[in-house]
Amino acid sequence: MRVRTWFIPFLLLLMSMLSLTPPIAVAASIAPAATATTGTEAPLQIVSGELPAVFPADFPVPADYTIAATNDDNGAISVIINVPNAKAAYDFYKDALPRAGYRVDDEDAVAIGDIGFAGGLAFSNATYTGHVGGVNFGFTDTQTIGIDLTRR
Repeated sequence: MRVRTWFIPFLLLLMSMLSLTPPIAVAASIAPAATATTGTEAPLQIVSGELPAVFPADFPVPADYTIAATNDDNGAISVIINVPNAKAAYDFYKDALPRAGYRVDDEDAVAIGDIGFAGGLAFSNATYTGHVGGVNFGFTDTQTIGIDLTRR
């Protein structure tokens, strides 16, 4: 399967953001308004269980997903979510996005041996363009997806 030009940078972004995301137990102990910066980039908003106010209400997010971190950079929204299973989350969004009014513009998924998975979808509607990507390397119980949305 051919890897799309957006997928590798998105996966690298997701992996770099994971190094800034505290474990679930630590995230729950941080006040929702806490922020962290690592330089000149926009602050990473550390939250627990809460999507940013600007996140579109029609975007599907299952109740068993845990919001780990968010960032709103002048309308470019990024969300890191801990999920029960990254592959199942990929499959969920592949099906749920069209039902929620988003067109899936591109998709890629790859198994990483017998232990891992990486996959991503590019999507859009009249208001937003975005990506959702998930990765699991098989050696951790925490599986994570990233969602980015940009207002047109």
